[in-house]
Amino acid sequence: MDEAETELALARGRLEESTRLRRGLGFPPGGAADPAGPGHLATQQDRRDEAAALLAAAADLAGTAGAHDLP
Repeated sequence: MDEAETELALARGRLEESTRLRRGLGFPPGGAADPAGPGHLATQQDRRDEAAALLAAAADLAGTAGAHDLP
């Protein structure tokens, strides 16, 4: 694994932890935003199917949580 891949893996782990924390605290808009980050990372890593699924999940969660201004 090269340095860029290592950094992306660390970022992904931090985003996943953020998701667990926000959902555990009962903060739906924050939890809705979290799949967007890994979705963008998956795009960077050319994991297109995973990226599409994560970004679709983010959009669905945002609509449910009333968070309409996700990046």
